[in-house]
Amino acid sequence: MKQTLMPRMILCMALSTLGAGCRSIIVSSAPHIQTQRATLSPAPLLPTVQKVSLGDNQYQLTVMVLQQLQQDLGGKPLTNSSLSRDQLILSPELLSLVQILNTQHNGVEAANVTTVAQLAQYLHHRLPMHDQVTRLRAMIQQYQSSIVIQWPSLTPKDYRLGQRHHPISQLRVMLQWLGDLRARSDDTVFHGNSVDRTSFERTSRADIFDPDLIDGLKRFQRRHGLVATGQLNKATTNALNVTPTQRIRQMQTNLWRWFSLPAQLPQRYLRVNIPQYQLMLYHAGELAFKMPVIVGRADWPTPRLTTTLTGLTINPTWTPPNSIIRADLLPLHRQQPGILNHQGFELHQGAVTNPLRRTIPDQAQQRLAPLLQRYRLVQAAGPRNALGKLRFLIVNRQAIFLHDSPAKYLFANNHRALSHGCIRLANANNLSDYLFKTDPKLNGINMQSLLRQASTRSLSLSQPLPVFITYHTSWIDAAGTLQLRPDIYQLDRGI
Repeated sequence: MKQTLMPRMILCMALSTLGAGCRSIIVSSAPHIQTQRATLSPAPLLPTVQKVSLGDNQYQLTVMVLQQLQQDLGGKPLTNSSLSRDQLILSPELLSLVQILNTQHNGVEAANVTTVAQLAQYLHHRLPMHDQVTRLRAMIQQYQSSIVIQWPSLTPKDYRLGQRHHPISQLRVMLQWLGDLRARSDDTVFHGNSVDRTSFERTSRADIFDPDLIDGLKRFQRRHGLVATGQLNKATTNALNVTPTQRIRQMQTNLWRWFSLPAQLPQRYLRVNIPQYQLMLYHAGELAFKMPVIVGRADWPTPRLTTTLTGLTINPTWTPPNSIIRADLLPLHRQQPGILNHQGFELHQGAVTNPLRRTIPDQAQQRLAPLLQRYRLVQAAGPRNALGKLRFLIVNRQAIFLHDSPAKYLFANNHRALSHGCIRLANANNLSDYLFKTDPKLNGINMQSLLRQASTRSLSLSQPLPVFITYHTSWIDAAGTLQLRPDIYQLDRGI
């Protein structure tokens, strides 16, 4: 435990020398669970980096803090010459970090960072101290302190309850090290950087596929966003074979992604984490509700965005972009003439509010493509509309928005990268209810009455809601457990 606590204690002490308070930072000795929430008291944002003088002890502590930060970011250890008292040579990692933070704050400070003390003060006032940043850094340090070099490799196998097989011993050890299975007194364990092979000989039941092992596999699968079958299938084996060193790099990659968000998140905001397939809404700094979402396919990825939700449309129509028309709707029309009419599509010409309308030809020989040179393809509001009953407008240039969906059954899928980039909501009414209750401009409007009507109604918010669409394949949940998800867009490539 001393080894685990030391970097966090040093961080508190060094930040205290620069004027920051620190409250309970406690990390468990197991690399997988229970990091108590760490909080740093907020410090005022300074317009410029001021001159800072550090005593010898303070200087040494500050160097140790910067060394730990460098290690958490995935960089090589800093040399003494790069962190001399009078001359600062930024590593590539620290330089990139300063550049990212400088972009977030309009470049008012980085030019003044020339000494160790100034860098420490700059990072103290600019480095995001979100709960996830603190927790991810703690988990990275836990993995680094107990890293296993000789990580076993497994192959898929459909085991039966009670079956005995030598690789089951390795599976048991891996799940125990990862914290998904409690170790027994006679089990094989990791010692140092390798498996204690001698204990295989004295273990009588370690290679039996028993109920405890099945439960451990299910926990591992849930923690990795996989279907909890309790079987050693291909997806589970692929996740198990990722070494702790690779997991460290994955956590470091995700730590970097937090730095692109504001240092201080607002009191109320909406966040969608793409690999998690989940929307979370925060009010007064606390999680108000969450819901499953469907995001873009790998070939139509949902972009990462920092934006605002400015309004919503009740009973929306849908005008699909040309890319979707060419890729999906025209081939569908050729294969099933009349299907677009059945789904409520029409051809519109002229003004949006009162267009000239034309039905889509049902015969396959009557080509639709030439008509689209003069008409817009529009899906009318109604039960078959792809946007459902609600569309939420967010500011962006990619025509991305959040919306309801008539295909509720799809939210039961484990893999939900299914859309053309927009974000479908499992419970769109929850979000609209929140907006109607909290936005003064919408307070007196009866939303349920509008939903029962057939007409389309657009409403704007008086207080835009901040929105963050993020891509985090690893994070620490409220219980302190490391959660991991498949890299659906291959953005963690190279880990």
